[in-house]
Amino acid sequence: MSAKIQVSLEDLEKVKSLNIPEEVAVNIVTDYLVTVKHNSHIRLIMAVIFVVVMLYNIFFAGNSYSISTANTIMITLFCIEGVLATLMIYQFVLFMKAVKKIRKVIKRYSAQSGLEYKPAKKAYANLLKQEYGGLGL
Repeated sequence: MSAKIQVSLEDLEKVKSLNIPEEVAVNIVTDYLVTVKHNSHIRLIMAVIFVVVMLYNIFFAGNSYSISTANTIMITLFCIEGVLATLMIYQFVLFMKAVKKIRKVIKRYSAQSGLEYKPAKKAYANLLKQEYGGLGL
């Protein structure tokens, strides 16, 4: 599923021509690693939601319970799923904030260097994906 990204010399030249200071580049990499972490948390939460739903279907669905027991089971399931969904949304918001921060920096330095934003962003994203994995920008 994950294809190996090859960074071309043209991409490296675009990244070099952005003239991003070293401390800003370190911040970009740090923020990108944060996005990779949040992405893995989102995937983990989605897997836990799937497991909870499957466990419910295996152990509770199709069985007959009294009304109070059935209501307790459903309320418990909705609470668990609600907490997990809230955590997933929170992680997604943090993920998007970090991506937006990186894009903003790349946009600013591409404008200063006289490069178009999209090719510069793509080059930087390819470089980050090759070095650190993740989804890119």
